[in-house]
Amino acid sequence: MDVGGRDGGSSIKKWDIIYPVYLNSKKTVAEGRRIAAAKACADPTCNEILDSCAYLKIPCKIEVLMYSAGQGVSARFLSEGEGEGAAQE
Repeated sequence: MDVGGRDGGSSIKKWDIIYPVYLNSKKTVAEGRRIAAAKACADPTCNEILDSCAYLKIPCKIEVLMYSAGQGVSARFLSEGEGEGAAQE
């Protein structure tokens, strides 16, 4: 599923990956959470992340990948430098 109308094709290697565990308030930092627990949410789904990206106009694509600490689905996002909000040089 794509949001943002861009399919990175060869540039997909430059995309950042966000696994739902990074945003899960029920996980510890040791278990893979990467943001403050106060800003995280309980058990985020890929569809919720996809909806959030669509709302924020962040191009994204869901891909089925394995997280190194366990199995799961990831949401893969364009890096800030690739998105519409990137600074013009």
